[in-house]
Amino acid sequence: MNNRSFIITVVASYVIMAIAGIITDMATKVQMASYFAIGRSEQDMAAMMPWLLIGYLITTTVFCYFFVKGREGGGVMEGVRFGACFGVMISGTVLVSYSALPFDMTALITQIVANIVIYMIGGAVAALVYKPAN
Repeated sequence: MNNRSFIITVVASYVIMAIAGIITDMATKVQMASYFAIGRSEQDMAAMMPWLLIGYLITTTVFCYFFVKGREGGGVMEGVRFGACFGVMISGTVLVSYSALPFDMTALITQIVANIVIYMIGGAVAALVYKPAN
């Protein structure tokens, strides 16, 4: 594995997926209202932001590691397919949360679709950025 390229891939994927996540959150406020209603206040979320960022960094690092180790040809579509699979896997945790927390079906579906789309974007970025060692 090309360690330098891997680190660059993690950083690029992290930044692009964060931007996609912010856009998704802004675009789906209405659909996600029941989900956000059971969460922390904006002030409390701001205080917890370091934990959120660390959690997403860990997830992105593992995401990129799995992609790099399992890549076949490294094309963009391979990254998109990988991202879709990873997004479906991550969405399993949303189903678990849905079973335990009182948010509505609209929020559930919105979160699942957002996960898949965001990880498809991340997979495309990983495929474009990562360059294997020669």
